[in-house]
Amino acid sequence: MNDMKNRKINILHYVEYENELGETDKKLDYLVKNIWAYYRHATTKETQQAIIANTEVQAVFKINWRNDIDLDCIIEYNGKKYYITDIDDLEGYKSDLKITAYTKDNYNENN
Repeated sequence: MNDMKNRKINILHYVEYENELGETDKKLDYLVKNIWAYYRHATTKETQQAIIANTEVQAVFKINWRNDIDLDCIIEYNGKKYYITDIDDLEGYKSDLKITAYTKDNYNENN
């Protein structure tokens, strides 16, 4: 399998801010823009494993290792938002992260 990182993705996260009423609120903001990633659809086996684990998976991304990404982050790719369900650090070698995710954003709706 060729895992060439030839797609550009953005990674978003929630940040807290003070709204006009002085209350603390959250909004999505970019953590990092335009990073290289490998992208593919999830395999049937991965989808079945996700069902057993009571989670969802539709896509797999592989990016260079980072320590600032967690399950609350959202990947933006090709006009869709992908919600992260798992992050695999590939045995802790700090070279890549394999991220599995799903989208509710099939028609480019703003979720």
